[in-house]
Amino acid sequence: MSGDSVQPQWQSVPCTDVPDGTILFDGVCVLCSAWFRFVADRDPAVRFRFVAVQEPYGRWLAARLDINPDAPETNAVVVGGRAYFRSDTAIEVLRRLPGWRWAPLLRSLPRPVRDKFYDIVARNRYRLFGRTDACMVPTPELRRHLAVWPLPANLAGGSWLFQSEQVKGRVGLVVESGYEAGSRFRR
Repeated sequence: MSGDSVQPQWQSVPCTDVPDGTILFDGVCVLCSAWFRFVADRDPAVRFRFVAVQEPYGRWLAARLDINPDAPETNAVVVGGRAYFRSDTAIEVLRRLPGWRWAPLLRSLPRPVRDKFYDIVARNRYRLFGRTDACMVPTPELRRHLAVWPLPANLAGGSWLFQSEQVKGRVGLVVESGYEAGSRFRR
């Protein structure tokens, strides 16, 4: 989404080509990384898998959902074949976590009010909470919650395999394909 285009309404949209439970987040945002840890700590069944918008699959997913991967204005979750955005993301995730079944009550607040608050925090997240130079280094327990799905073959030019790799203290992705074996995608 370019700066001169009309911002999407951020209503949920069909999304059956992305695995259920996928959460797209800003991996360099300290607040967003805290959200990742919060959900992972409360999701022992690993129902949710996170992918940072800065990673190849995350960039593809952001484009798929009309989110600017270079300046993401929302996070997203795919559940039940639909993608949800902004405050709906939090509600959809929380309601599926043990002990948070009450979360749909948050829908009693009108969406414009919820999303206005979400937008204020999202616009100011780096200033209020900080930003890192690279995505966080997840613990072995948190690694279970990372998405490792391949890019669609028609975009990758072949079958791609994503796997975590420790690179100078940071987790990177290694992409295996016929012509780019071992390429690292780091921004």
